Amino acid sequence: MARQSTKPCHQEKFAVKVNLWYAPSHTDCAIHNQHDFLEIHTQVFGQGRMQNFKVKKFDTLYEDLIMTEGYTQIVPFCEVHENQRYTYPWHQYYSDTDCIWMAIEYHPKKNSNQGE
Repeated sequence: MARQSTKPCHQEKFAVKVNLWYAPSHTDCAIHNQHDFLEIHTQVFGQGRMQNFKVKKFDTLYEDLIMTEGYTQIVPFCEVHENQRYTYPWHQYYSDTDCIWMAIEYHPKKNSNQGE
């Protein structure tokens, strides 16, 4: 995963959840940075963007990833820490056109490093 240690500490198991979203064109879908899971996105219909910000303000945009139909992020843009913790930058989804996209969430199973 992104920016994790090069030496694995333990293997984790995840429950996968998929959220299917719709947004009309030119919609800001909320700047946020809190997730207790790994998240990637897939563009299903239309064109949108994953945007990263330095702080929770639109004028601090530093990355603007255009997503066209069929595009899937292959690496989450978070930092992966021990003990099932993830640090995300301020980010949001923005729709250029009417859009459908998926947020694919990998929720860590508690105590997965102990074989449960």
